[in-house]
Amino acid sequence: DFSQRHWDLNLDPDYIVGVIDVIRGLMDAIRLATPEHAPIIITPPVYYPFAILVNATGRELLNAQLTPEGRFDFTTLEDAFRKAEGRGGMVLISNPSNPTGVVHTAEELTTLAVLAKKYGVRILSDEIHAPLTMPGFDFVSMLAIPEAEDAVVVTSASKSFNLAGLKAALVVTHSASSALVEKLREPIVQGPTH
Repeated sequence: DFSQRHWDLNLDPDYIVGVIDVIRGLMDAIRLATPEHAPIIITPPVYYPFAILVNATGRELLNAQLTPEGRFDFTTLEDAFRKAEGRGGMVLISNPSNPTGVVHTAEELTTLAVLAKKYGVRILSDEIHAPLTMPGFDFVSMLAIPEAEDAVVVTSASKSFNLAGLKAALVVTHSASSALVEKLREPIVQGPTH
């Protein structure tokens, strides 16, 4: 309902899974959606725990530096995607960007999705800061990009509503990721608190 009211984004509750927090959700998505040692691409400067969590999953860390303006550098991204091609990798983005504050446009996200699809790289998007987008900027979820039908989003109310102690987050997908959703529902995955 919140996503519909704020971003005109219709989400199906069947493809939403509660997890303990965003970092755990990102780690679980990487572990369950990629093979061992798969390349995970991040876009520095980015939230520093991204590199830590990729290393903790035993996946290969690849960097695709943002431009000096904090925008996606599609040349650098395509180079990283080439290295990841055929290896079941992911690109992990912060949308909007943390720490730069850049709000990625629909055009930028579409270009990212087209490139990712070309090289067989899945998109994992941390959208925890979406409700904090400043006036004059329009947040666009990866889930709103038609070319990113198998994208996975992890988000939480913790940043926007000062609820970090609640320890609850959501993994949100479309039907193209239904197998991942079912894996996330297994009891071995630690869920949110009461």
